[in-house]
This record gives sequence, C-alpha cells and structure tokens, in this order.
Amino acid sequence: MHVFPLVNVTKSGIRIRVWLVRVACLLDFEDRSSCPAFCDEAGYQLESKDVEKVFHPILHSIQRNVNFPDLIPQGLDVTVHYRCARSFRRGAENMALEEGLEDRVIQFVHRWGKFERSRGSQPGFNMMEHYAEGASTLYMQQLSFSANL
Repeated sequence: MHVFPLVNVTKSGIRIRVWLVRVACLLDFEDRSSCPAFCDEAGYQLESKDVEKVFHPILHSIQRNVNFPDLIPQGLDVTVHYRCARSFRRGAENMALEEGLEDRVIQFVHRWGKFERSRGSQPGFNMMEHYAEGASTLYMQQLSFSANL
C-alpha cells in the first residue's frame, strides 16, 4: 500500500476530499472499511482489467459527447491509449510538468516506484532522498504535487 497525502481541492477544481469521504462512507456502509477502495464482492483488490471494464465505456461516452469535442479525439482507441496501469500516473506527471513543478518534486513524489521495484527489500535512494525521510518533507512535497493538478 502507498500512503499519499493530497490537498482537499486541486488547482483544476477536483474535490479530492469529498470523493474520498464518499468512497469511505460507501465502503463502511457495505461493511468493507478494511478493504481497498476498488475491490470485488469478497473485498479483494480489483485488477486493472476489471476497473477498465467500467472505465472504458465512460471514456467512450465522453468521446461521443458533443459538449466535450476536444477532450478525447474522435477515432482514438481509448482501450489502447487509456489504461489503468499507466494513464493516471502519466497524466499526473504531464499536468505537473505543464504547471511548472520542478522535476525534483515530481521525482521525489514518485519514490514509491522504487519501493515497488525493490519487491520487498529496502530500495536504494540517492543522498537527498535518503536524508529527506522526515514526514514533514515528504508530506509537503506530496501536497505541492497534488495541489497543482
């Protein structure tokens, strides 16, 4: 699991806290408060392909909607270009770059990738990352990242 502090509302107006509270309430109502947010009936984390079965039809609907003609180009195969495994991280990184966030902030926030690649062993950090283990430093970098999206 990854713990990632986020701002309540992003620069683009996404009300993260509202949606997290709604998901938490729903999980609590369904007696799944100790399960991942995206889980099956038994409480096990959904695989990307299962989330995409819900996600892709929504994207197709947006693509066909005349009120959003430039959001998703016509003819673009959303099932190829929008995948849970990469799209969200790539989109966040692109927005952070467009908003002028420093590369060091983006790299610092994405340290979790080093944990995943280390497969249970302690990942190797450069000296800045190693000495920036303090909760306040990490917390402020992550808030800065999410605020600008």
